[in-house]
Amino acid sequence: MDKHYAIESDFIHKGIRCVVVAYDMGHRCGYCEIKKGHILYGKGYSEDLSDIPRIKRFFNKIKRMPLGKRGVIPILCYKKGEISLDILIDVHGSVTFTGEGQLQEMEGDGWWIGFDCAHCDDARDPAIMKNLSMLSVAHLFKDGIIRTKEYVEQECKNLAEQLITINGGKA
Repeated sequence: MDKHYAIESDFIHKGIRCVVVAYDMGHRCGYCEIKKGHILYGKGYSEDLSDIPRIKRFFNKIKRMPLGKRGVIPILCYKKGEISLDILIDVHGSVTFTGEGQLQEMEGDGWWIGFDCAHCDDARDPAIMKNLSMLSVAHLFKDGIIRTKEYVEQECKNLAEQLITINGGKA
């Protein structure tokens, strides 16, 4: 079976493994792996975390800050008093994935937190598109911005640093 993705980058940032995946539909995603013992291990991206004191303290520090790169959907769906990862973490388009590694290269006992670059202002990158039928519609996404490997690597680093902060300074 053909893979529909390629691992473009796999690196450790401050003790957290980061992976950049290029999907042949033309967009990239970034993932950070946390291990058992991390406060967010096993938590879903839309799960209410407001009962965790450390999460509540972190949220109280950031809630008056600019929205940053969070996606509009989690902001519009925000319920007062609830705190979820897609609101808590400032990363491109918000956190859109939590779970065990779904790709062969990401298998193991880690818990992955990730984001995608397939939002309305993101353009498909023809250089990573393998599906020729999709190349014919790539022009539909020409007004967006191609999120490069380097961009997604930097977002992974930003995500990793927030995960460390949320976990009390520990990866």
